Amino acid sequence: MEKDISSKEIVTVVVDASTIIALCRINKLQLLKHLLGKIYIPNAVYYEVVIKGREKKGANIVKEAIGKWIERKEVENRVAVDLLSGNLGDGEAESIVLAKELGADLLVIDEEKAKKLAISKKLPVVGLVRILIWAKRKGLMKELKPSLDELVKAGFRLDDETYSYVLQMEGEL
Repeated sequence: MEKDISSKEIVTVVVDASTIIALCRINKLQLLKHLLGKIYIPNAVYYEVVIKGREKKGANIVKEAIGKWIERKEVENRVAVDLLSGNLGDGEAESIVLAKELGADLLVIDEEKAKKLAISKKLPVVGLVRILIWAKRKGLMKELKPSLDELVKAGFRLDDETYSYVLQMEGEL
């Protein structure tokens, strides 16, 4: 059953790099803050977004948010990370392990292989599109379509079927 973003049941949230990067590209990173409050990112996500991505849009915004509403957290179980890193990127692997370690109420991750693995580990998972749907339903944006179009234009992979389904479900098609 999907968690209700309006309730108090979502407290501890781990977010992977792809969501942060995509939201930075469309100037909507603040949606995470407004919807979820404080979020956690593992060191590998910090490295990918802020260090490796220092010349990219939003890197400084993320860096400035560290210690405020984004908390950078060291993963303790390096063995688990190493095992997952064989199939996933470092950011995804650390995000899954950190979510497990923190007993996260939610893991926001988009890479399909990582999502399936997280679900198999009994983690509650959503992707970026679900975050945008919640934002619209909470009145933080009037329409989904412009944001979805911007995401696709910025290189976010969203197949036509999902795009149409989401817009139809939200009464925009």
